[in-house]
Amino acid sequence: MPNTTPYGLTYIVEVALSAATGTYGVWNASLWDTATWGPDVTWVDVSQWTRSFTTTRHFSRDLQAWEAGTANIVLDNRDARFSPTNTGGPYVTTGITQIRPWRPVRIRCVWAGVTYPVYRGYVVDWPETYVQPYPNGGDASVTMVCQDELASLARFDGLEQAAVGAGEVSGHRIHRILDNASSTAARDVDIGIMTMQATTLAANAVTELKLTADSEGGALFIDASGTVVFDGIYALIENNKSNTVQASFGDGPADLAISDIAAEYNGNLVTNVVQWARQNSTAQISVDLSSRALYGDSRSTRTDLMCETDAQVQTLADLWIQRYKDPEYRFSSIVIKPRNNPALLFPQVLGRKTRELIRVRRNPPGGITITRDVFIAGISHVVTGNEMQTTFELWSSNPYSSFTTSRWSTGVWDTDTWFY
Repeated sequence: MPNTTPYGLTYIVEVALSAATGTYGVWNASLWDTATWGPDVTWVDVSQWTRSFTTTRHFSRDLQAWEAGTANIVLDNRDARFSPTNTGGPYVTTGITQIRPWRPVRIRCVWAGVTYPVYRGYVVDWPETYVQPYPNGGDASVTMVCQDELASLARFDGLEQAAVGAGEVSGHRIHRILDNASSTAARDVDIGIMTMQATTLAANAVTELKLTADSEGGALFIDASGTVVFDGIYALIENNKSNTVQASFGDGPADLAISDIAAEYNGNLVTNVVQWARQNSTAQISVDLSSRALYGDSRSTRTDLMCETDAQVQTLADLWIQRYKDPEYRFSSIVIKPRNNPALLFPQVLGRKTRELIRVRRNPPGGITITRDVFIAGISHVVTGNEMQTTFELWSSNPYSSFTTSRWSTGVWDTDTWFY
């Protein structure tokens, strides 16, 4: 049954345990292509045994890519119901345990009658922990270690085949990669505008997806409901959630309250020499001389882009320079404890989405106010019996602010793309 906390938040933790005992069987290829049937999916509510959970979905600044979202769900296991070796437990059918890796899992939260998706993925490990002062006594718990759809897709390596797809736009390429990997996840895929070179789809599915996103100048990630989302290059200037401030957080009386804030001002990402190439072509070079003089040479090179033309690659290189040629004072994260103002803050921590635009204000000593408009680049939750804490990782929106809701002039920028 759902678990309602002392502070009024209800959370529902469910894992898809199967009663099926048969093996996977391939569908008739002449009728159903190469899809497969697997064990039946049955959602089992384990909320009442849930002691705590943490979830994280974020964009890695170091890798410049969205990483697989993770969750750790700690379950009370004092009756051994979640032990795979307990053949007399409630999740055993004809002597076969249903406590197994790669079972789907989802977390939802309910506040004020509204249900919010928080996480969907797969249980990849079931480590057990014991505090055992005497035989069959003490405490026992199991942690469901979870990863999202990106981790599942990363298990698929394509087979060599004839290269096809020359000239297809990036959104079509994304669909074809997902189809090739037999992905059954929900999809929200932009059409994109960058055209791609032909591909054999022989690489790892996630490698192919991220390379396509890079070659479009877009973003590929998994949202809280488990949907595969692909945003094209114009998403951050044309989508309302990304070009209009959705909420204002800070330490002032008019702001939604934050409990902590982190700021950075360093040159870790400064790049002033970019040499990028598409596959089977020559490098396109973009340089900023002022940045080189101020900060010394910092170079980015790659030769694997799938863009169809060198002009497209040149655009990507130029815009990378525009974004990273100078360091920027930025807010890197904020921490919110919604119990400080439940009516206002619970809808925010549960309802905000990645790549939304928010405003953050800080009033430090000295009588100054620092205001930044930023994108949410990651969302993490920690939920225990007595507390909830949410962290928003942040990414600067400054390069996009001058475009408001219109695409930049193609006469000036050609088919330019901003990365995020």
